[in-house]
Amino acid sequence: MNSSSHSASGCLSETMLAAIAANGADQAELGLYESHLETCAACREALDEISADPGVWQSARTFLHDDEFDQQQFSWGDGAGEELSEEAEKLLRFLAPTDDPHMLGRLGSYEVAGIIGAGGMGIVLKALEPALARFVAVKVLAPRFWKDSQARERFAREAKAAASIVHENVIEIYGVAQVDGIPFFTMPYLRGDTLQARIDRQGPLAVEEILRVAMQIASGLAAAHAQGLVHRDIKPANILLGVGAERVRITDFGIAHLGADPRLTQSGLVAGTPQYMSPEQVRGEAVNGRSDLFSLGSVIYAMAAGRPPYEADSNYALLHKVATANSPRLETINPAIPSWLAAIVAKLHARAPEDRYPSAKELAGDLEQCLAALQQPKLVSQPRSVTRLDAAYRSQRRVKARRLFLGGLLMLAVAIAALAVLFSGLLAPTASEAADSISVRGRVVDDQGKAVAGVNVLAVQKTWPNNQYHQQMLAATTDEQGQFIFENFAQAGKQYAFLLSVISDRWLMTSEYRVVKDGKQQAPITLTTEKAEPVTITFVAQGQPVSEVRAVPTQRTLADGSLEYLSYEDHVLNSGASSDESGEVKFASWKPGEKGAIAYIVGDKMLPFNFTAPANRQVFVAIPPAATKAAAGPPIHVSGRVVDAAGKPLAGVDVLAIRKTWPNNQYRQEALSAKTDKQGSFRFDKFATGGSQYAFMLTVLLDGYAMTSEYRLVEDGSQQAPVTLRLEQAEPVTVVLKDTQGKALEGVEVSPGERSVDASTMYVNYSMHMQATSKKSNKNGEVTFTAWKSGESGSIHYRHGERYGEIQFTVAEDRRAEITLPAE
Repeated sequence: MNSSSHSASGCLSETMLAAIAANGADQAELGLYESHLETCAACREALDEISADPGVWQSARTFLHDDEFDQQQFSWGDGAGEELSEEAEKLLRFLAPTDDPHMLGRLGSYEVAGIIGAGGMGIVLKALEPALARFVAVKVLAPRFWKDSQARERFAREAKAAASIVHENVIEIYGVAQVDGIPFFTMPYLRGDTLQARIDRQGPLAVEEILRVAMQIASGLAAAHAQGLVHRDIKPANILLGVGAERVRITDFGIAHLGADPRLTQSGLVAGTPQYMSPEQVRGEAVNGRSDLFSLGSVIYAMAAGRPPYEADSNYALLHKVATANSPRLETINPAIPSWLAAIVAKLHARAPEDRYPSAKELAGDLEQCLAALQQPKLVSQPRSVTRLDAAYRSQRRVKARRLFLGGLLMLAVAIAALAVLFSGLLAPTASEAADSISVRGRVVDDQGKAVAGVNVLAVQKTWPNNQYHQQMLAATTDEQGQFIFENFAQAGKQYAFLLSVISDRWLMTSEYRVVKDGKQQAPITLTTEKAEPVTITFVAQGQPVSEVRAVPTQRTLADGSLEYLSYEDHVLNSGASSDESGEVKFASWKPGEKGAIAYIVGDKMLPFNFTAPANRQVFVAIPPAATKAAAGPPIHVSGRVVDAAGKPLAGVDVLAIRKTWPNNQYRQEALSAKTDKQGSFRFDKFATGGSQYAFMLTVLLDGYAMTSEYRLVEDGSQQAPVTLRLEQAEPVTVVLKDTQGKALEGVEVSPGERSVDASTMYVNYSMHMQATSKKSNKNGEVTFTAWKSGESGSIHYRHGERYGEIQFTVAEDRRAEITLPAE
């Protein structure tokens, strides 16, 4: 090791550290440098700092850190920093010893690498989860609250609040656990900007970006509100913008309020961040989902104006302003903001909660259509509700301007004119508006074709607005003719899917699943059910009946092997029934001899139970004690071979896998990949935990061969048998990409999406595998794949600028497919 590689202190020089980080160190000396790094903490820390963009580290810290206005910090005073340091030291002393010299200690099964930050209730650690070889963020209850039962309860509620929401726009919770009675929970350790950092760096955002972000926040809030949760701290610092695709996620449910439980926070306690609170929140009054909508209006305002709607020199003055004053009209701060967007913000900022949007779901729908109208004004019109808002908002501005010159009579005339505009809009919808909205409707009948009235039809709506996947729950009740309807179900031209299920006290479970790729108006659907006697399910724990266990049927397997089923995640908390004092709950969903499944809730756990309905229609469910953990079976692996049409193994082939598991009864999905060996074999070790429900999709895309994939659902958690993926040789297919004027499009990122063969479909996961399988079009707009054969139908996923999409096509005999991408 030469002397120039060390500083005067004996540590490695900045030049040498930079070379190591860039893999530019001399191989002959690298071993000596690594030996020094093993014993020198200062050099390891310096290497960490230069191995990543400092902004990335800061964004992660900001995202995982409780904000400075966390409710507990209001009482900390000036000594908060010193108290925090003592808290951190106490927590580090609590950690168990570790064998890894690079780690600070162990917390349960996690190796703690460092402290990310702290807030009012918890300290956030960066930790390694050895079982999955990944870093996670671990939030631990702060030591000063370890003996405070109310604080422990509130901390546990934070984890439960976030974990109860399964939605792509809400931060996921990996797990909740305790060590020696101290609670903690784990979250993803993510990189990306917070919305606050984006605003601080860029100032006001473009209207299209505002709508894209706000729509996703509203969708996440709709999922939270469906669980009865009010976030109460919606602000830019709690909104994470993912790297690359910029998926938006709501974080920090530390002061989320469960509407059904008044014990969550003290009465009159101000909780939240002043600039983004609602007036009722500032006053310490009861809040509901419309309080979050006021806060979201402030977030949209900040994105449009580059600053919050309310500012003052002190917290007291700020709180007073939020409670009593209206925010400045948005277009006066940023004239580039269209009046209809300012009108949406004004409605969200209504002083009375009942004057705001009725729900986050309705707001998300309006924002989605506004975004589509902005991107494709010739094809999509603005929502009628927003058009009315805009008219009323501009009318208010005109009235205010004329008030200095006109008397009360003239103002009344203007108001009447504005109302006339509103009512004319209500009474005379245009044909184009009607055509933009697709409804799903149908009838429920018995096996004799007679209408069944008063039955609940549960729907899971799955749509791809703006080429992003969304899922939400809907419900309707049949009328006297057995009819039901879900209005405004999807937009014309959008890809969507839906699952309709009927569960009733006197009728068998039935369901219908449809995928609609061309966005056509959906024909009415008939759901046929039969009368049945109830199956009694009795919940017992240690031989005693358990009441108030909420349960819902989730699956019925018919004699022919086909399934009737209900969406597990979305409906279990919002349908079904609770057991009585005898531990009994009755459902008429199954016939004797049929296989069934239910989901039930005990404490903070949602558990599945599978059974065969006996002749006596009596089913007993033994609930495990809360402290008992189910014994984990041996790790489950997925293995197989890739061969050609003649059965000859293919070596060096990339196998893409999507792993879908339900650990702790929560849905997880992630992408994996493996390469075949000389025998064409591949293996994914520790694919799932023994006894867990899981599914997987394996896909192979290989030049010279047609696409193939295999999808499996494994419900009993058994060891998975090897899978054979058989490839057929194929000649290249040229995909030609053009714009709406017929001009070739160069540099478009394209990935195969589907290959349809007869009645089966081969496909690759869009969001997780596009990067691994994509190519870019050349100057002639051409890109070549061997995923399909002539005459087959298929699809591609594309990324063109900021737009993502999927387009279906049929491969012509000349093995070409010309595709026109929609206008930007």
